[in-house]
Amino acid sequence: MSFIKRRLLAIITPLILLSGCAGTNFVKQDLSTLNLGTTTEAEIQKRMGTPNRKGEILKNNEMVQSSTYAYATVGGQPQHFGVVPARSQAFFFHKGILIGSNFSSSFKVDGTDFSSNKVTGIEKGKTTKTEVKALLGEPGGTYIAPLTVSPAEQAFVYQYTQVKSGFLKPIIYSQLLVVSFDPQDVVCNVEYSTSGSRE
Repeated sequence: MSFIKRRLLAIITPLILLSGCAGTNFVKQDLSTLNLGTTTEAEIQKRMGTPNRKGEILKNNEMVQSSTYAYATVGGQPQHFGVVPARSQAFFFHKGILIGSNFSSSFKVDGTDFSSNKVTGIEKGKTTKTEVKALLGEPGGTYIAPLTVSPAEQAFVYQYTQVKSGFLKPIIYSQLLVVSFDPQDVVCNVEYSTSGSRE
């Protein structure tokens, strides 16, 4: 299973578990306060408390640990009609040091949904970091190695997950976009994956 697929699963699982009204609402950690390569796992847990889910994956031949915080409630206002309002923020660590984070929300106030049609506007070797922001807005997260292939690369992360009530089971949709940049801030890789159905 690819890292993108594993990441989608890790995003979806806590939201399914919390899709009634559960979990502790949390304060989103702004990217400006997260120093990749410096901030420690202990510092994140001190800020955020105990995570809803912890995991471990192999990425680029290195073991990466994750901590995910999730909250859902049927009483909030969703970004889209019929969706259970939920948010999650995941943090990734290598040898106890923060190497990435990403935030997803289906609340109207901080929703992270984006148009998949815009992904085709990102070209490897041509599109710049500034142009990606102009196209998709500020990212919900960032990655460095070993979440990126090369230590010289940095990545923007855009993700969105929604859960709707279904007749027999929840209807789940998720999309995840990881855009990597070279040292000149030009796109060098694009990974986009979806899971489930919007309907």
